[in-house]
Amino acid sequence: YLKMNPFAKIKMVKNMQTKPDFLNELELKRVIDNINNQTIKNIALTAYYTGCRLNEVLSLKVKNIDLQEKTITVGDSEFMTKSKKQRIIPICDKLLVMLGEQLSEKLGSNSFVFGKTDNVKFNPDYISKTFKMALRRADLRESLHFHSLRHSFGSTLGQKGVPMITVKELMGHSSITTTQIYSHTTLNDMRRAINNFN
Repeated sequence: YLKMNPFAKIKMVKNMQTKPDFLNELELKRVIDNINNQTIKNIALTAYYTGCRLNEVLSLKVKNIDLQEKTITVGDSEFMTKSKKQRIIPICDKLLVMLGEQLSEKLGSNSFVFGKTDNVKFNPDYISKTFKMALRRADLRESLHFHSLRHSFGSTLGQKGVPMITVKELMGHSSITTTQIYSHTTLNDMRRAINNFN
């Protein structure tokens, strides 16, 4: 029965937008060393070196990985990505051997790569909580969580000078605006810019 929204003139409080927290490779190793389950270690490594979301990693099947071409296909007729677009991610050398060992234990192309069994996926909450416990045992920042592995991927590529359009495609963002948080301008870059006034 209300003719107008009584909250229409109320402005929401705006929070400071901060860069997402991420892990470097040494911190990743500390966390991995604090996880007992090898499959969960492999899930974390895959997320770190591919930038895949947790559900994307857990939904990977043997048929999605091509060791010859060194690629992972994320999204197919059985699993839809958040952006609803299929993407292909090259596999780095650090991941290739581990994936080869992981796949050698699987029976069919429709088996989950990182399943509890070939046909049963891990619960994402269980993986997140296990990873958080490992972060705490490694005595790392409380702001870190499993999704930080995805941020780590984007941030590492940004720091290495990879073009943002390439990072966007690898991460499966629908807009380049989302990817821009991973563009890193170093303090030295900013000093060089300011030196133009000197």
